[in-house]
Amino acid sequence: SISTPNFMKTSSTLFLSLYGVLIFVLLLGDQMTMEIENQTIKTLYTQPIRKWRIILVKFVSIMVAVLFALVVFIVACILIPFAFGGQAGSFSYPQLVLAPDGFTYISIGDYLIQHVVLFIGTIIFSFSLVLLSSFLIQNRFNTLISVLLMLSGGVIVTNQSEILQTAMNPFYYFRFGELI
Repeated sequence: SISTPNFMKTSSTLFLSLYGVLIFVLLLGDQMTMEIENQTIKTLYTQPIRKWRIILVKFVSIMVAVLFALVVFIVACILIPFAFGGQAGSFSYPQLVLAPDGFTYISIGDYLIQHVVLFIGTIIFSFSLVLLSSFLIQNRFNTLISVLLMLSGGVIVTNQSEILQTAMNPFYYFRFGELI
């Protein structure tokens, strides 16, 4: 189907997943490490600004960039079907999902909202790891590689171990399709 809701669901399944998180980490993950490597952070530290505020502003700026990319993604998902002769479609279209007691239906709009919320939550966790690693490692390449290994390793270990599949484990939330 070339309707907008179905195209958005298919695209979000592909791009708003673990791979999307890893791409964002690769693109935006070296911001703080670059400041430390180039020693421009020392200039910021000479200003009458508390260190925690500098870190918070870096984190917020990364989140704004991610939200801007999500807006561009949503606009593209709306416009691309129309470019190929698609139709608007309905976001009330039922979506079959697995429930603990069998199957249930939710609207495709609810599915997309839950998917985006899970994606934003995993992005927040991932960039928290990036900021922590950038202060501990202080090398751009090593920081990115360690965070990518932590994220992918944490997701793989969580998916393999039944004990780790709890709401207390942040890597559990990288299973977008299953959680919805």
